[in-house]
Amino acid sequence: MAFRKRKKTIWITAVLIACTALFVFSTHHATVDFNTEVKPILNKKCITCHGGIRQQGNLSFLFRSEALAKTKSGKYAIIPGNPDGSEMIRRIKLNDPEDRMPYHKEPLSDNEIQTLTRWIKQGAKWGDHWAYVPVKAVDIPKPKASLFGLLPATEWQWVKNDIDYFVFDKLQQQDLKPSPEADKATLLRRVSLDITGLPPSTSIAPQYLTSNS
Repeated sequence: MAFRKRKKTIWITAVLIACTALFVFSTHHATVDFNTEVKPILNKKCITCHGGIRQQGNLSFLFRSEALAKTKSGKYAIIPGNPDGSEMIRRIKLNDPEDRMPYHKEPLSDNEIQTLTRWIKQGAKWGDHWAYVPVKAVDIPKPKASLFGLLPATEWQWVKNDIDYFVFDKLQQQDLKPSPEADKATLLRRVSLDITGLPPSTSIAPQYLTSNS
């Protein structure tokens, strides 16, 4: 009797855990990435009227500070964390073409509206263009010790400069090996084809050119 009761308790607990996990999974949304998900929508549907020289309603989507500023109507187009109070979300959901944004153009799709809504709900984080990001030092990938540091790192013989470290690291991630180093005749042929579109003449560097060049 006690065994059946314990088994029933375990079964109920397992069901509750499964339901909780299912609820969390179904309600969880990955963070919306500005550069890959939001920016393409703004550039395609909004920036024509709200960016650069043309800023209808005193609204611009070029920079976050401008997008979060008060518009000509006195309302805020974007209120981070509050999509329901954001004028932008209200306007893109309207049915009347005179009030709906984009103005007199095809309305945003349901997926686009959902993306913008989730983005604002998550704080309307902006992604700075690479041209406006200060240059900073990047750690160079180097070979690491193995077996919890007991075995020393194996030197990458193929590497000759810092850029090669990045190339070789990426090759390893893709489980690839670098091509063998080309001989001087092959390199000369490549350079000549790139620059002139023609194979090199034997008068340029005959000592490097072989019969198979």
